[in-house]
Amino acid sequence: MALLIKKFKHAIKGLIILLQDTSVGIQIGITLIVLTLCYVFGINSMEWCIILLCCALVIVSECINTIIEYICDFIQPEYDEQIKKIKDGAAGFVLIASIFALMVGCIILKGYLC
Repeated sequence: MALLIKKFKHAIKGLIILLQDTSVGIQIGITLIVLTLCYVFGINSMEWCIILLCCALVIVSECINTIIEYICDFIQPEYDEQIKKIKDGAAGFVLIASIFALMVGCIILKGYLC
């Protein structure tokens, strides 16, 4: 049991580190706006599940991107073309997740706006 508690403590510390990153904070802010709109529009349970999964995908993607950036900066603090490719690729991953989440959100909320 003590080992499990220790693991949770490490995970919470990691979460706190991630929450201090500006990009993660922006994604969480956007998520709160989206969730507020969904609440106001009164979406159904299935739509909530889909929206929550999309929001989680974007936030998790941003967290992974942030960790990749931390690792790259640790390995190579100076500018490096290969590191740039890694960071740009990770940022592209977040962009893809965000675009698809936006499309899903538009599909779901369209029915409530018209």
